[in-house]
Amino acid sequence: MPESLSLVPPTKRKRTDGNEEPDSSITRSQFWFEDGSIVIEAEQTQFCVHRTILTGHSKFFGDMFSVPQPDGEVLVEGCHVVRVSDTAEDWENFLTVIYQGQRLYKSVNQYPLKTLISILRLGNKYEFIELRNHALERIKLELPRTLKGWDQTYETCPHEANYANIISDNEFDLVNIAEELQIRSILPAAYFLCLYDQSLDTIFNGIVREDGTTSQLSHSTLHVILQGRDTIFRAMIDTTFGWLMKRKIIPCNKCTDTKKCRDARVKQHEVFQHELLKDIGLALKPWDDDDDIVCDFCKKCLKAAENAFEEGRQAIWDNLPKYFGMPEWDNLHDFEI
Repeated sequence: MPESLSLVPPTKRKRTDGNEEPDSSITRSQFWFEDGSIVIEAEQTQFCVHRTILTGHSKFFGDMFSVPQPDGEVLVEGCHVVRVSDTAEDWENFLTVIYQGQRLYKSVNQYPLKTLISILRLGNKYEFIELRNHALERIKLELPRTLKGWDQTYETCPHEANYANIISDNEFDLVNIAEELQIRSILPAAYFLCLYDQSLDTIFNGIVREDGTTSQLSHSTLHVILQGRDTIFRAMIDTTFGWLMKRKIIPCNKCTDTKKCRDARVKQHEVFQHELLKDIGLALKPWDDDDDIVCDFCKKCLKAAENAFEEGRQAIWDNLPKYFGMPEWDNLHDFEI
């Protein structure tokens, strides 16, 4: 049993009938069922819910409730009290899914981010494994492990997704829960999204949430992300934009107008060499013939540049975990302490 969970609150007074005297500092949640059989107390909020509901989803609670409880246990309206160190908000969000999920949401794809985070946190702690895994799969829709998944989500057809975007302006909350629970498989994309979506000023100072609180990254995470940023920019010059920054690719071997293509590359290099170090999103942006950076090359050189560009994008994606000081993609496992 985790240190944060206790069946017997030692500081509470007992009544002779086994029921706890009312505590004016305790608030009852909306999840207070008259036929409930267990009381969860988180912070100063109590939830009277059904043991069978908890044990039906959680091996942890199933094992805990299978152990007979001693006589003289503190009771609230005839129910044993389980005190936990979790936030009341996490339990409120979690129980909303348990009791009202089918009514409020068409599927897990519609859950708000704060609800998904609560499910991940409590699901991992109390072994609500199926619920936890469903929440993680939902988040992975926007934090993919493949470049193809990235393109489908952020580049080529984001408007076709059958889920609401939950990441925008929530990048730091995603990074923090992933680090807290060691959900390593989503961290490379999450780190990159911080750089892709947010300014350096915001990365240092935090994102103000709708409730007025601020989501911030730890100092160690800031170091990881900023080191990754510098490494990615260097990689862009060597890979994705190697065709522009170096002489080895353009003019290509099959070039039909060597002087024209060489001059076009040199001209674009002068224009864009500094711009490339301002927009990290270019590291994974797909090739587009209509982009300003695309030169007036012959068809053979244009194709050579495109091939080098796409190979560079793939190389950057393949090395994305390494840029942030992590193992390669196949070795990023979740929930391992």
